Amino acid sequence: MTLSAVAYSSFDSIVDLQDNLNSVEALEQEYDALWLFKDVSNLMFVVKNKMTDDYAIAIRGPVFRFDLPLFFNIYETLGITSQVPLPHGKLGNARIAGGILDTLTDMNNASYKGRSLNKLAKSLPAHAKVYITGHSLGGSFANALAANLAGDNSLQLDIIPYTFGAPTTGNKSFAELFNPDSGTYLFSQSSRCINFWDIMPYAWQDLQGIPSIDYRNVRCPIDLTMCVDCIARLLILSRVSYAQPPMNLQLQGDIEPNDSFFQEAMFQHQHNTYLSLLGLNPVRSSAYSYKQRKEGVLAESL
Repeated sequence: MTLSAVAYSSFDSIVDLQDNLNSVEALEQEYDALWLFKDVSNLMFVVKNKMTDDYAIAIRGPVFRFDLPLFFNIYETLGITSQVPLPHGKLGNARIAGGILDTLTDMNNASYKGRSLNKLAKSLPAHAKVYITGHSLGGSFANALAANLAGDNSLQLDIIPYTFGAPTTGNKSFAELFNPDSGTYLFSQSSRCINFWDIMPYAWQDLQGIPSIDYRNVRCPIDLTMCVDCIARLLILSRVSYAQPPMNLQLQGDIEPNDSFFQEAMFQHQHNTYLSLLGLNPVRSSAYSYKQRKEGVLAESL
């Protein structure tokens, strides 16, 4: 989760990334930055743990303001009504959102110091542990990348996905790739962590469950209820459905009764809230200001 949070910090080069990694106390200066992808909306980096020789890939997805059009904006950006297969045919009927595959393709085709992500992966030692992590939409992309890499046996890597507060990535067959009890499980281990009060994991499997979230005296606005109901109907008309992988860890913090719904939803979703619930220190970022809710935290983005 700390590496996922570092993806929200401000940096324009791998030197900046290394400085950010070194400045986070929880990481104990144990990580070397190896590879970096960054465009207008998305970011991904690869690091190596100098103590264990394990690797990690952290992903940050697009950022969106927490307001009424939130889910419509994500819906349009990720092409939620279009589901497509991942490149590896061995993944059976697994399908992911078309926009997620487009982003994954851009990441795979990106080059840093003459090496693509796929070329870097093929250069790693056989059977090396590679943790793939992301918070929010970064978690959705992390699951897609994890399945794509694990589906290629020639890499001989131990792919381990860890996601936090992530919306769904694909259909039920895709979710089964992350279910240890299924015959299609791809990983030696995997983890999905959510905050009980976070609205984002409801997308896109249970959008209509969002209005049932009770922030005590702050209830879901009727306009948002209508928006998520509209999107749920569009998914039905498009004949696509989404499913979450099994949940390994559910966190639950407190509720501040004086916030607006969107303010509380943003607070419950942001990466520093997840870090706090896990007993970890906050990570300063360009996407969020880490302040107490009573001081008026209102992030500009996921």
